[in-house]
Amino acid sequence: MKCFVVLLVCISIGWVHSCKFRQEESNLIKGATAKQSSTSRPDYSAERAFDGISDYNMMRHPCAETRREHSPWWQLDLKHNYKVDSVVIVSRRDCCFHTLLGAQIRIGNSPDNNNPVCGIITDVFRPINLCCNGMEGRYVSVVIPGREEELTLCEVKVYGEDNIARLGEATQSSTYRPEYNAVTAIDGDRNPDMMAGSCSLTGNDNPAWWQLDLKKRYRVGRVVILNREDCCSERLLRAEVRVGDSADNNNPVCDTIKVGSQGTITLCCEGLEGRYVSVVIPGREENLSLCEVEVYGQEAKAVEVNLARLGDVKQSSTYRPEYNAATAVDGNKNSNMMLGSCSHTNSDNPAWWQLDLKKRYQVEKVVIVNRGDCCGERLRGAEVRVGNSADNNNPVCGAITDASQATITLPCKGMKGRYVSVVIPGRNEYLTLCEVEVYGQEAKPDAVVNLAKSGRARQSSTYRPEYNAAAAIDGDKGTNIFQHPCSHTNPDNPAWWQLDLTKKYNIESVVIVNRGDCCSERLRGAEIRVGIFPFINSPVCDTVTDVSKPTITLNCNGMVGQYISVVIPGRQEYLTLCEVEVYGQEI
Repeated sequence: MKCFVVLLVCISIGWVHSCKFRQEESNLIKGATAKQSSTSRPDYSAERAFDGISDYNMMRHPCAETRREHSPWWQLDLKHNYKVDSVVIVSRRDCCFHTLLGAQIRIGNSPDNNNPVCGIITDVFRPINLCCNGMEGRYVSVVIPGREEELTLCEVKVYGEDNIARLGEATQSSTYRPEYNAVTAIDGDRNPDMMAGSCSLTGNDNPAWWQLDLKKRYRVGRVVILNREDCCSERLLRAEVRVGDSADNNNPVCDTIKVGSQGTITLCCEGLEGRYVSVVIPGREENLSLCEVEVYGQEAKAVEVNLARLGDVKQSSTYRPEYNAATAVDGNKNSNMMLGSCSHTNSDNPAWWQLDLKKRYQVEKVVIVNRGDCCGERLRGAEVRVGNSADNNNPVCGAITDASQATITLPCKGMKGRYVSVVIPGRNEYLTLCEVEVYGQEAKPDAVVNLAKSGRARQSSTYRPEYNAAAAIDGDKGTNIFQHPCSHTNPDNPAWWQLDLTKKYNIESVVIVNRGDCCSERLRGAEIRVGIFPFINSPVCDTVTDVSKPTITLNCNGMVGQYISVVIPGRQEYLTLCEVEVYGQEI
């Protein structure tokens, strides 16, 4: 199958509102670092332009900003050389947006910004999306040349192709000489002269092969091969590129090389999925030489597995033997109960159905097929609960409010637990389930170390010296502030408390011990925020809505951050925390 490469020539100067992305393109920001010519305020650092928040109002969320200076600049170091197809910029819109007019986007390998210009910003009233058409470079810079100005960037995204071959390990059928080993085909050296030591080369094998283990499954868009040019390029004729999950190269053929005289050969694989990419010369003895192999694609989505089929089930009672609990996980989605495809309890209070998954899982969603021949409204108000208690006393993932749908999907957002239950609380009712499907991943072991104890705490103000910020991480969970000091601010707007964990973690949960001797209602509406910068307007993990219990657990589901903040937004309030515990894993 031939691959026709069509080059879309975009406007190189000005704004372009529709750069088309190939399937294998991705945001190249991950792992990058940024710097700028100066910083107007500490919270307007260069990193603010790629923190994942595209808010254009600088009063709500800080952007990167330089001081007013001659030819200010901002630079992103991608750490590797990439082909950049487009740069998307979110400019400040609450004021001063005109300052970005005339800014140049430059891409290249010079760390001093002396690189070719991808485009110039001439319109700041519409989305800024500049096509760079595969310009290559490690550094992406935004420069306002030739005048004094402040440079403000609220978000920068860089799209292009990431050569995933660099992530893998290479082997081959044999090695002609040590310097011609398999790794030389993915070392980034595109010199086609094998004598320079830039190419792999096998012995005269049948079949001769070279294999790349990507370590994960990918949807491969295309494979680019740089052939040897100093001699012998015809040896590559009829070589096959194969993609699949078999480590012995017995995988589907993406394409065959039909012209061996080309220096650069591009083969389109159209999303073939697999962990292994191989180049094989079948049916004859041959030396296989590859001066460079590049692979472009996206990580393959994991195939969803219905976890419900793996577990054991039971229910509060069984109306008739053929309506037992197991009929809700038998794979039969027929919604006519008369055909024996549904579970059915008696009129219990509460009526319940429970799935024991045998292991703890992070449950992403639960799908329920409701009865369709009659009585579908009985399921209204049913709760889906996920947790580790075998008596159904677990957190609620979601409640069914609309029972008119045949298929009901409830997102559980990674709630962890061994048991998934459907419970109709507070009334006598029949519970009928024609099918239940559960999707998620096996849960990692819970973090058992309280990270807060090794952190540093501060707060918006301190009511009295003994009620300092550190009192919330001293290990004492006493809720009477007069018997044991808790942290306590003045009535601030906003009142906040912040913990610096000193390094980044995947935050799973935050546990707060509220004040119990009085005034617990003050904590209602407090937001737990998790971020990588020491600002109190980081992304929200969760909000405190129920202050009736002294201990409040908030799930953050692996949010990345170094700083944990508790903030009471929008009103003047005292913030009191008798203890804060943080659980997660170091990144």
